[in-house]
Amino acid sequence: MLKWAIVCFILSLVAGMLGFTQVSADLAGIGKVLFFIFLFFFLLFLVGGLLLGRKVAGKLGIVLAALFLGGWRMALQAIDPAPVPDSQSIAAGRYMITIAPGINKDMASRLQKAVSNVNGVEDVETKTLDGTIHFKVKEGAEVRPSEIQKAVVKVDPKAVMTTPILENSLTANPGL
Repeated sequence: MLKWAIVCFILSLVAGMLGFTQVSADLAGIGKVLFFIFLFFFLLFLVGGLLLGRKVAGKLGIVLAALFLGGWRMALQAIDPAPVPDSQSIAAGRYMITIAPGINKDMASRLQKAVSNVNGVEDVETKTLDGTIHFKVKEGAEVRPSEIQKAVVKVDPKAVMTTPILENSLTANPGL
C-alpha cells in the first residue's frame, strides 16, 4: 500500500514537471488516499500487536486475535465462549475446524494428539499457517463437536474453536 502511494506521488511529480497538471493533481489525490489507508492499517496492527504481545492477555487480546484470524464469528465466540452446538453427532467425512488464537508448532503437535484421542476420529492434521485442524470421522462413529472442543480446551483453555465444517463445502452442519 505504501509502495503504491509513493509511486503515485513520484508519477504526480513527473506529470507536473511535464505540464500535465490535472493528471498530477489526480495522482496526488490517489497517493494521499493510499497513504491514509496504509496509515490506518499500520496503526490497527500496531495497536493489535501491542495488545497481544507475545502472550495473549485478557479478553480484548483474544477478541483481536480472533478478528485477525477468523473473522467476526470467532470474535463473538471469544467474547462469550459458548460451547459448540452439540445437538447431534457429526456424520462420517473429512472436516476442518479453525482455532484462535493461532497455533504454533508445539501447540499443533499437542492438538493433533488430543484430537486423535477422540473416539471415532482419525487422520488428524494440524496446519500452523492458517490455524486449522483437519480430521476424518470414521464411518458409523458417534462423534459430537463438544468432544473435540473438550480435547482442544485441554491443550489450551483459552483456545476458541469453530463448528466443524465439512471440507470442500461451506456447510457447518452437514448432518442436518
